[in-house]
Amino acid sequence: MMRLRLRSKTSVADLSISKLLNETTFYPVFLKDLSRCRDELIIECPFITARRTETLLPSLRKLSSRGVRITVNTPSSSRT
Repeated sequence: MMRLRLRSKTSVADLSISKLLNETTFYPVFLKDLSRCRDELIIECPFITARRTETLLPSLRKLSSRGVRITVNTPSSSRT
């Protein structure tokens, strides 16, 4: 399970909209959410792989260059 906390200007109305996502629909929505992040991004994900991390790096670099603080909490592992 991935727990994500985005600090952005989100209205209460935006929070009431919920979508069920699966392995194919999650990452496009996730990347869109990342692009809206303004101040701080905290990702807690015990199952992220090195391969998936590589696909997220361009988005994370953009956020970092805009001054967004990024924290990723995940166990270290030698598996990919």
